[in-house]
Order: sequence, then C-alpha cells, then structure tokens
Amino acid sequence: MEGKLKELIDKSSKILITSHVSPDPDSICSILLLGLSLQENFPDKNISMVSEELPDNLNYLHGFDKILTQPLNKAVEGKDLIIIVDAMNFGRCTRGDFATISAQVKKNNIPLVIIDHHEQVGVEDNAAYINDGYPAAVEQVYKTCLEDLKLSKPDGYAEITMTGLYSDTGGFTYLNGRYRETLQLVGELIDNGAKIEDAKTKLYQYSVNQLKVVSELINNLSHQDDYTYTFLSDSFVDEWISANKPLDKMHSATKIFTDNFIRNIEGKTWGFIFYRDTRLGDSMYSISFRSAGGVPNVSEIASHLAGGGHKAAAGARVEAKNANDAMQKINEVIVRSL
Repeated sequence: MEGKLKELIDKSSKILITSHVSPDPDSICSILLLGLSLQENFPDKNISMVSEELPDNLNYLHGFDKILTQPLNKAVEGKDLIIIVDAMNFGRCTRGDFATISAQVKKNNIPLVIIDHHEQVGVEDNAAYINDGYPAAVEQVYKTCLEDLKLSKPDGYAEITMTGLYSDTGGFTYLNGRYRETLQLVGELIDNGAKIEDAKTKLYQYSVNQLKVVSELINNLSHQDDYTYTFLSDSFVDEWISANKPLDKMHSATKIFTDNFIRNIEGKTWGFIFYRDTRLGDSMYSISFRSAGGVPNVSEIASHLAGGGHKAAAGARVEAKNANDAMQKINEVIVRSL
C-alpha cells in the first residue's frame, strides 16, 4: 500500500491533508508530520494542511502556523489527492454535510488515502487504506513516510512525533502488541532531540476553567452495574456559553477526566461521559467511552451511536432533547451491545 501512496503522490499536484474534528495532539501531529515531510520532499507540489478546528495548546510545534482552518467542503475543491490521517471517513473530519463531500470525491474520481490506527469500522470504501495497528496515527505516518518510503525528515519531526505518541498512548501506558517497535522509535526520537518530559509538561497545562469542568464531572458521577458514567449538566454548558468561554477548553477538560479517571473509579473498569456539544448542533451530545484493557470493546458500542475508535477508547454522538434523554438513548445502546 505504501507503493500505491507514492504513486498517487507522484501523479498529484494539489494535495490536501486533513484529520478529524475536535482534533487531539495525535491528529495534529499526524497532519504536521505528513504535511511537512511532503513539503520537504516534493517542493514542486502544493501541499495544504487543513483542519476545521485547531487546539490552542500545540502552537509550539514546528509548522503549526501552516495548518489552515477551513470547512472541509471548501478545502477539497481543486485537489487531486486527499489524505485523511487519524480518522477513517469524511464524517469524522467535518461538522458539515460529509455525505455530499464523499459523493463528490467519488464522482470526480479524486484519489483518497486514509492513514489510520483505529478499529477498521466505517472506512470510506474508495480509499487506499493504511493501518498496521500502531498505537498512534503519528507512528503510522512515521513508519510509512520516513521508513518505508525513506523520505527526508523535516525540521521538528522528532518533537512532533514524540508529542503525538506520548498523548495517544497516555504517556506510553497504553501500548499494544507492537510495543517493541514503538519503544524503539521513542529511543530514536530521544537520540534526535525529543524529550519525554517536555512532551508531558507542554501537553498538560490546566486552566482554572478546565478544572471547573473536571469538578462538575466529579459531582455528577454515577454507577450502573459494572461501569461509571458522568456528564456536564445542560445548565453548566449554558453558563459556559453565556460567559463566552471557549468550547475547545471545555472539550479538552472532558478529555482530562476520561483519560485519567473514568475507568479507574471504585473498581469500575469502564465508563463514559457525555455533554451537550453545540459545535455539533444545538441538540447534539458528545460521548467519550473508555475501558481498561479494551473490555468491553467500547468501539463497538460507539459504532451504534455514529462513532468509533479503539477497543479501549472511543467517541460517539447522539441527538437528544436534554441530558436525561441523552442518557436514556446511550443506555439503550449499551443494553443492546453487551
């Protein structure tokens, strides 16, 4: 498949690289590593790095200022190659009409490449798909471009790769069967100037507002059978919006809780959080699932709620009248799935 990627790059002149909405460090680092590598090795080509949204805590990374914020339906115009990283379909990459984008790409025969590491559910059926099961998408990009295709390494590649790896593995806690390769890569990155401590320090800086989100989630904790769940109340979200606080800060604060607490409470080994996410629509709720060791496989649960991810970490969404209605719909899916 790497050969197919090289062939498509050689034939193209205008390349779009994008990833999922609500971007995490792995998605941004995957965009950067791939985009900067292609710019370094194919200077005659127009390489566009685009994300509909950008986090505000990664601007220290080399090349971050080159990522454009643009609606995906505009970004695909005029491109002759589209590469999605850290996601498996257009639905994950836009808050707009993804079905129309997908149909237009197929109708115009625009080549599509997907470089991913999630469970292989809902992959665009016209894509050249690269997924060797690494714990982070940025490692797949690194292996594909810098090892298999032997492209020259761009400036900043070591810190970019270390940042994505550190974040998506929970500080190298959640590795998989390819752990020897991952840890060998970590050693190579350290040899080339990347520092694990820097990745941790720069990634995990918490504001007072983010800690207020964590406090709300703690206050709303509940237990059901073998799992734990919590939520941001509709009134909390309304107050946040009324105070003009940034929505991405609220989202990033929920990730603090899901990554560090939800599967480690009073012996419960899995759980989820949910909250009204106005970025998706006025009546849409974001859901984040986590499980210890991938039991249960939360990506299967998420797949029934327009989502997906890994066995141990997945996301989804549901339309609901209020938080109680959202909880009922989530619970119905859990009952059917387990």
